[in-house]
This record gives sequence, C-alpha cells and structure tokens, in this order.
Amino acid sequence: MIETAIPVVIAIVTGTAVLFNKVGDRVTVLNTRVDRLELKLAESYTSKQEFTAAMGRMEDHLIRIEDKMDMLVTVNRTT
Repeated sequence: MIETAIPVVIAIVTGTAVLFNKVGDRVTVLNTRVDRLELKLAESYTSKQEFTAAMGRMEDHLIRIEDKMDMLVTVNRTT
C-alpha cells in the first residue's frame, strides 16, 4: 500500500509545483505586457506647454462668447 501511495504523493507534489510555475510564468508575462502598455500611455501624454496653450485658446474663446452675450443683453435693455 505504501509503495503505491509514495509515487502518488510525489506525482501530486510535482503536478502542483508545475502548475504554480506555469501560473507564475503567465503572471510575469502579463506584468511585462502591462508595463509596456503603461510606457506607451505615458509617451502620449500632453506636455504642460501644450496643455497651457490649449487652455489659453479655450479661455480666449470663452471670453469672446461672454462679450457677445454681454452685447446681446445690452441691446435687449435698450429696446
């Protein structure tokens, strides 16, 4: 009986070790892929100068809209 139990226990331990090794390798591959994706995303960020320029254009546009609205209110008050 012990002669059959020992190889079964060794097979179970070996199978479990192989399974954990494969899972660990897959996690490592996945981690590498996520790191590469993070690097690609970081490369496509907008620089501070570009962001400031875009916000300046947006502010100028909003000021023009406010001026037009003020003109409409002024025209409506006089009529």
